[in-house]
Amino acid sequence: LSFPKLSMLLSETTKRKKIILSVFKKLGKEFGANYNTQICDLLLDFNPNHNYWPIQFGFEYTQNTAPRLKVYLSVNSKRFPLKKFCNSFDLDFKLLRPFIAGEKIDAIAIDFLPNNNYFLKIYTISKNKGKLFRLDNQSQIKSVKQYKHFPAGIDVDKRFSFKASKKSINFILGNNFKIHYLCSENGRKSIYLR
Repeated sequence: LSFPKLSMLLSETTKRKKIILSVFKKLGKEFGANYNTQICDLLLDFNPNHNYWPIQFGFEYTQNTAPRLKVYLSVNSKRFPLKKFCNSFDLDFKLLRPFIAGEKIDAIAIDFLPNNNYFLKIYTISKNKGKLFRLDNQSQIKSVKQYKHFPAGIDVDKRFSFKASKKSINFILGNNFKIHYLCSENGRKSIYLR
């Protein structure tokens, strides 16, 4: 996560873009994967043309498989040019508008799959709870995750009940991780730790 000084926004955004695209290239080569760098490029160019939202980059990795790469714009505002965003990504604004209208946009993100495919994500938030809309490139909402955010975190102790190995529980307790998000999607519950 990068928060550059106002005077350095353009140079830092350009630098961050180069770093992210170089990671795409390196991981693609390492895993024989084909990540959609054109769409990543589009997202990273959309940012300075409309604002300078902080850029987050991460990945999801399961052993022996190519990682899923993730790029986020941390918008955190009711003022987001959703129509321009839809135009840039060939999305149908009229299909999405009823779901997002009047909502505060927390983040815009894209998950990049190793087969050149990608999924767009729009996060909304209000009073520490929100929704994550997962979209395909045809503007169809594939699923909606509801979440509750706990900014200070919830302590995890041995009485807390969730499916995890004893090793995982000990790792969580040993590092004093806290639960920051409780989520529900398609009947499946999950937590996010920090």
